[in-house]
Amino acid sequence: MKPRLIAFLNSYRGSISGGDIRFVEIARRMKKVEKIVITPSIGRKMLKSEGLNARYFITSKEVGSRNILISHFERILKALFLDIEIHDGDILYSTSDFLPDVLPIFVLKLKNRNAKWIAMVHHRYGKPWMRKGNTAGNWLGYFSQQISFWLIKKQANSIFVYDSPEGAEIQKYFENASKKTFAVENGVDFKSINNEPEQDKRYAASFAAELRESKGVLDLIRIWRVVCEEQKEFELVIAGSGEKRLENKMKDLIKDFGLTDNLTMLGYVPHNDIFKILKMSKLFVFPSFEEGWGIAICEAMACGLPVVAWDLPVYRGIFPKGMIRIPPGNINEFAYEILNLLKNETFYDRISKDAFKTASKYDWDKIAERELELLKETLKN
Repeated sequence: MKPRLIAFLNSYRGSISGGDIRFVEIARRMKKVEKIVITPSIGRKMLKSEGLNARYFITSKEVGSRNILISHFERILKALFLDIEIHDGDILYSTSDFLPDVLPIFVLKLKNRNAKWIAMVHHRYGKPWMRKGNTAGNWLGYFSQQISFWLIKKQANSIFVYDSPEGAEIQKYFENASKKTFAVENGVDFKSINNEPEQDKRYAASFAAELRESKGVLDLIRIWRVVCEEQKEFELVIAGSGEKRLENKMKDLIKDFGLTDNLTMLGYVPHNDIFKILKMSKLFVFPSFEEGWGIAICEAMACGLPVVAWDLPVYRGIFPKGMIRIPPGNINEFAYEILNLLKNETFYDRISKDAFKTASKYDWDKIAERELELLKETLKN
């Protein structure tokens, strides 16, 4: 009988994140595991488009943006009453530490303690008063994560954190709990990248991620204004979607700065199509203020793109080369390094080679193989 992986991707909001990519890439490679996924209808659509064959249980059929509190409450409630029988030895997998993924599993574990819970924790919320974005949303996210961490500490059998300084700090939080915490990594789908033909370098730079203020998307536009003050022909492409309020704010800023011809917002782009965008770009810019690991960066590097980003501690061990790191908030220096890369061919070629070499260490095939061993180890305990 195949082992059963019952995964909760119940917090999906319509724009694919690094955590979503991680789950898809690893689950797709688990050939001898029966996969059951609890997710909203938009999550099922995304997972199927990414090639994940599984049995799906739907927690909401919402279309368009909704209040996140109402959405999460509905999904949690629906997940608690799904007709899923939990067997001894089933693996319950929370793909994030958001409450719609964590709380239903906590309840299911109370019903059958012989099921095994693996909790994936990607990063910690920063102090709400220091974090970019909506203040109320930041406080809500911070407190909900504290609840999730408490639930995970009480019931999870294994906890996966990233092999990074951020992961080490999270591990400290759980070290007094009688749980096994494992350091894991992310990767790159080199097969898909290699299958994408080379493209003409239409864009000077690209950015790809869910659009959130903590990703530095408003700073990105300010940085590009400085770049275009010197090189009016340079074009930046942004792939990703987010809250309409923020998208409209970005569009207004682009118009106010006179960057309509220099900055293209593509909206949501399916993950497999991102590689085409990357190969049409000369470099990757990523002014995010908080990251658990940086899958988007690694994918860009695997396409041979130098990366310019804020100097976050998490990057230093994962991406020691191939990235130009800038003190957070220094917009002028960020723009200067972009221009330096685009103007200096010798420098560009060196950083490009370093980027590809750095990314080549991370391959989803190897990472999924190790993760399957960790699942087996969790089942033994």
